[in-house]
Amino acid sequence: MAIVNSTEVTKTKTVESILTSMDVKGIEIYIDYLLKQVNNTSNERSVSTSLSFSVILTLTKGIISQDINARRAWIIDQLGALIRNGSTPKNDRWIQSILDWLIVNGLFAIKKKPRT
Repeated sequence: MAIVNSTEVTKTKTVESILTSMDVKGIEIYIDYLLKQVNNTSNERSVSTSLSFSVILTLTKGIISQDINARRAWIIDQLGALIRNGSTPKNDRWIQSILDWLIVNGLFAIKKKPRT
C-alpha cells in the first residue's frame, strides 16, 4: 500500500487559507481535533471475518502501522504549519499547548499507570 503525501490528500493552500480566516478560538478547536486524532484507531479499515484473527493480524499489522504513522506525521506537520504561518492569528495558549504536546510525546514514552 502506498502512503499518500499529505499535500495530495488535502490541498495545502486551501487548508492554509481556511486557517488564516479563523479566529483564535477556531484554531484552538482545530488543534484539539488534531490531537484527538493522533491516537484514534477507530478509523482502521475493517477486514473480512472469514479469515482467522491471527492471519488477519499478520496481514494487516504493517499496513495499519503505516496508516497510523502517516496520519501522525501529517498531524505534526499541520501543528508545525500553524506555528510557522505568519497569517495565522497567534495566541500564547495554543502555541504553548502544541509545544507542550510535542515535548511530552517527542521525549517521553507515555505509559499507563499499572493497576494495583
